[in-house]
Amino acid sequence: MSYCRWSSDDWKSDIYCYFDCGGYYAIHVAGRRHVEELPPADHLFGVNLDEWFEAHKKQMAILENAHYEDIDLPHAGESFREKTAEECLKRLLELRELGYHVPESAIEGIREETNDKKTAQ
Repeated sequence: MSYCRWSSDDWKSDIYCYFDCGGYYAIHVAGRRHVEELPPADHLFGVNLDEWFEAHKKQMAILENAHYEDIDLPHAGESFREKTAEECLKRLLELRELGYHVPESAIEGIREETNDKKTAQ
């Protein structure tokens, strides 16, 4: 299950986070990011698929020739394996504090999971 991908938040995410089949939470941190401004599309997904598709096509055309800059922050280009949802949440919040774009949806998804596990106990 993916909590966020590079494409999350209209390609602004610096994080790719998912639960790995190996039984851990994987967090990959971008080492670079594009500098172009992209037309928003995420807000249209599930609301107006035709408009979303058109906006997405524009994003892809811009990204095809995008200029990328290295990220000059600790952990740029690194990956983490966290054993628990709590550890994953802590790491995501740490990365956000350092200046990485961590989608709020990823934070909320992991937070939900930590709450679900507490409720089940």
